[in-house]
Parts: sequence; C-alpha cells; structure tokens
Amino acid sequence: MLCVPAFVAHAASGVVINEIAWMGTKGNASDEWIELYNSSSQAVDLSGWKLMEGGGGVKIIEFSGTGFSTASIPAGGYYLIERGDDGTIAGITADLSGSFGGNGLSNAGEYLVLKNAAGETEDEVNASAGWFAGSASPDYLSMERISAAVSGNLGSNWGANSASSGSGSDSKGNVIRGTPRAANSVSGSSPQQSGQSANEEEVSSPVSLASVPKLPTFKVDAGPDRVGIAGADMEFSGRAFGFTDEPLEGGRFLWIFGDGTTADGRSIKHTYRFPGVYLLSLSISSGQESASDYAQVTVRENSVSISEVKIGPEGYIELSNASNDMIDIGSWIVANDLESKEFIIPSGTKMPARSFVPLPNEETGLGSGGGIFTLMYPNKRHASRVILPEPSRTDGSYHWTGGEMLSFSGRATPGSGYTAASAAPRIEPVVSHSSALPEPVSQPADETAAEDLSAQSATLGFSGTAMPLVGAAFVSAAGAAGFLMLRKRMIE
Repeated sequence: MLCVPAFVAHAASGVVINEIAWMGTKGNASDEWIELYNSSSQAVDLSGWKLMEGGGGVKIIEFSGTGFSTASIPAGGYYLIERGDDGTIAGITADLSGSFGGNGLSNAGEYLVLKNAAGETEDEVNASAGWFAGSASPDYLSMERISAAVSGNLGSNWGANSASSGSGSDSKGNVIRGTPRAANSVSGSSPQQSGQSANEEEVSSPVSLASVPKLPTFKVDAGPDRVGIAGADMEFSGRAFGFTDEPLEGGRFLWIFGDGTTADGRSIKHTYRFPGVYLLSLSISSGQESASDYAQVTVRENSVSISEVKIGPEGYIELSNASNDMIDIGSWIVANDLESKEFIIPSGTKMPARSFVPLPNEETGLGSGGGIFTLMYPNKRHASRVILPEPSRTDGSYHWTGGEMLSFSGRATPGSGYTAASAAPRIEPVVSHSSALPEPVSQPADETAAEDLSAQSATLGFSGTAMPLVGAAFVSAAGAAGFLMLRKRMIE
C-alpha cells in the first residue's frame, strides 16, 4: 500500500490557526479565544495582520491598537487572542485582546482566514458547514489542530480537547478545557498513519510508485483590496505560486465578484453597477488541487467630472476628482457632440485625490466651440456631462457651479478650481455630476495674469524633450512620468 501526499495548503510564514474556543468558556459563552502557532524556525512580526471570518469578508480582530500587547510570535511559539479584555482566561496573559467583529464566533461554524499586513492569506479554516471538533455546554471543549503541516480545511486534522488536559481558568474559576499558549492535547494523534511524514496526509492507493504524479502545493493571490467606481471597468489579475514561491502556470481561474456574477480567466475586467463593499473571491484549480484567496472591493459613486472648459486653441477641458482616493482614468473618453470628436486618455493615467487636471485643447483636439462635453468610462457609460452655450466666448472660461449648464467667468483657473460668490439657478443635470468639488487652490488677485494661459505655462525638460505643463495639477501616467501623452480619435 502506497501513501500518496494529498494537497495541503501551507502558510507562507508558518503561522497557522492552531486552536479555537468557538464555544467560549463555562464561565461565559462569550469569552471566546483563538490560538496561533508559529511552525517556522524564526519569529514572525504580526503587526497589521487581521483575523477574518466569512471567508475573509468580515474582520474579527486586527493585530494593532491598545489590546495588541505582543507584536511578534516566536519560532515554535504560541499566540493567544482573547475576545473582550484579558480576563477571558485567568492566569494566562493574552497577546491580543479586544472585541470580535461579526458578533463573535457562531456556534454553527465559521470560515476563518488569517491575513498578513499585505492582505495575503496565511492560513484558513473553512468550517462554515459546522465546526470540525469541540463542544459547548456542558463540557466546553476547545477545537485543537492536530498538525500545523496539514491543511486547516481538513476536518480530520482537528480534534476536541481531551478533557484530561487544560490550562488556566475562566471568569468563574472553572478549568479551561483547552491548551492556550501550550501544545495541543491531540497533537500526538496526528491524522497520518504510523511512519508517514508530518507534512503529508495519507491517501491509500494500490498504485505503483511510477504511476504516482507529483502533486505540488500552491497558494493563490487575488491581489490587494481595492477601490473602484460604479459603472466603470475594473481590471483583476490573479496569480498562483508553488511551495517555494515559484510562479505556476495553467489551471482554472474562477472569479466570484460578490455581486452575483462570475468569470473565468487569469486576467479579466468586471464592472460593478452599484456602489457597495464586495468580497472578491479567486479560486484556482488544477487536477485534484485547489486553493482560494479573497480581497475586498469598495465601489463608490463616481467623483470625477468636468469642472471647467476654456474654448480656443489655448484653452483646456478640466477634470476634477472630488474623492479622497486616487482614481485610474486610463482609457476614459472625453467627447464633444458638435465637434464629432473624442479624446481617449492614455492607459495608466491616474488622478490624485482632491485634484484638478486640465487637458489642453491643442492635445485633445476638442474645445473649438460650445455644445455638450461628455466624460465617459472606457465602456462608453457616461461619467459626467456639461453644456456650454453656443456661441461660446473665448475671453474667459466656463465653470461648473451646480447643475449641468456651465457658467461663464472672465477668469480662467486651470488646475486650481473655481468658487463663485453666487450662482444663478441652474438646470438639473440629466447625468449626475459630482456635487462636491475639491477645495479650490487660492488664486492671485490679478485676474489678467490668471487669464493669460501662456504666462501660466512652464516648459520642463524630460528625457531630452521639452513638454508644456499647463496649470498646477499633475496626472500620473505609466511610462509618462506624470505627463499626459495624448491621442485623438475621430468618431466615425
């Protein structure tokens, strides 16, 4: 009979979820506690780590704050997390204590995920269908992991505390039927058969050694948590790594976006139609092996809009980002209905938070006259729309002061924002426009100088080429070091 190693999900740092008192204690069912174990040969800094439930969608506790008394877990050491204060287990000091999010641990089961400071999954215990071991009243036996080298998702890798082994006492003096900050009582009864190595799970198979394939373990990276805009495309790219962090090719990449939709592929685009906070899941499967990772996607209402337009070859179309986030506007489109033209913003272009960015007319090919100016996402959904009266004046600029119709001012303020002392009633917008623009940058009292765009332009040398910088705002673009390299496309 040959022992074939089954797939095991290994933590990159060696830190695993080792013991779970999901039932609380006999003294108080809300006094839950969780123990981590460092199976590696070196200490691990846990600062900024998070323990999550719901497959990574709900934070239980973060390794920071006033209850974060111990920053690292020593090699071969244990780390005790207590719900509430440090009085959950008398006589044993907690390394981390505080309230548990998600109303604590459900007695019906949880899907726990341990994430490091970079948001990467270190370990997980998928007991969402029910806890693998342990018991509540009357015994209150903790659920103990048998082997740190075997996946925490494997039910046979867990057992209930033996009841003959306990450490500390609860709030009412009862002995804790668990082993906080100590070796588990079940650690001697591993899930492997006698003679099997500790990092393999036995699956009996009457096959010859020559026919046994090598089954590599791997881990999945769905990318970091991110922020997007409702209605705009978002790009997602997944990765898989082997046990020694080598990139793995092949396999099926299944994305679950949390809004009722799914997609297959290593790199994909997805559009969230409505604002919200979504749990993104990436599952990669290859043969009999599979692994998953999760990320949080926060989708907000659009905050990028057209805030100012100056007509003429020396003019510009200004965009504003009213949010506190950097927004990727690469491949967004600016168009004018009367000119029958559109301008595509280069891929990789980003707008800093609370910023104003003027796009020169000489580069966009737009702004020769009035009409309807539209800002669109790459998928052609509208992000913002403004209207200029026709014929339009060139001795000043048109600012957004509320509504859809822009208001004329004798003062141009590229890259700085504009605040009107008063505004006449405006037409309500057909397409929503940002109701809160960034705070405008203070302007010089000399309006004549402000109107003189050539006086505000600076010529900067970059890679041997001189480029005009109009206004005071910068746009970060991949490969362009903050300058807009512009291209135009005529509408057919």
